[in-house]
Amino acid sequence: MEISFSNEIIMDSSVDQIYDYLSKMENFSIWNYAVIRVEAVEDHKDTYRLVRNLGQHVEIETITIIKAQKNKFLQFQATGGRFSYEMKYELKQLGNKTLLANYATMKPNGISGVLLKLLKGHIQTEVKNNLLVLKNIMEISIME
Repeated sequence: MEISFSNEIIMDSSVDQIYDYLSKMENFSIWNYAVIRVEAVEDHKDTYRLVRNLGQHVEIETITIIKAQKNKFLQFQATGGRFSYEMKYELKQLGNKTLLANYATMKPNGISGVLLKLLKGHIQTEVKNNLLVLKNIMEISIME
């Protein structure tokens, strides 16, 4: 079973600025409220350890970049948490603005699939809220 959703947001920032920021996985802890930190895994190119705060406990995920094209998209998979998932960020220049779309595919096992189905709307909203934080960061950095 897979559960998918997507979000879009328009930013007053260039594609290259947003891609450069997104492609530094360590930045995820700055704009994603649930991420405590992201660290590169030594001797494993494009692999990171993500530490996530879930309120009552902390989970560690392994993030692997599976596809990337500079200024176009970044796609990664995450394993080791409550469920595996893939996340893709696509960027498109719209005049002097950028359309950022994200696509999430969650891959739960067993009973967690039922729970995720119930929480899908909430998770999608939280991801959108994280994108709004990213938008604010990118637009403030342009003004400086």
